[in-house]
Amino acid sequence: MGVVTAVIASFLVAIVGHYQAQHMVQSQPMKMAAAEALWNSEDPASFSLFTIGNEPQRKDVFAIRIPDLLSILAYNEAGGTVQGLNNLQAAYQQKYGPGDYVPPVAVTYKHIV
Repeated sequence: MGVVTAVIASFLVAIVGHYQAQHMVQSQPMKMAAAEALWNSEDPASFSLFTIGNEPQRKDVFAIRIPDLLSILAYNEAGGTVQGLNNLQAAYQQKYGPGDYVPPVAVTYKHIV
């Protein structure tokens, strides 16, 4: 009974996570980029399994990524641009004025040093 419950619950968690990713890309693209430590926009975007990054320089030091998976989560297809932190920062500065709009990535993504 426990194994059946675990399998069903795992499937449901995956579905809910998929819909959350689609919503986050549309409504909070900066949050999605920070959650994935995605510094620059990608099309197709890769999903981060593990990343060690240099947050002040906004770049990866080491990363293990699954190609195309973030685009699949975001758009249900292998192609699709997911905006990166650097690109969104430039767009937000142009739209809202000077300032640092990037959230603390080390807090959002736990594998950043």
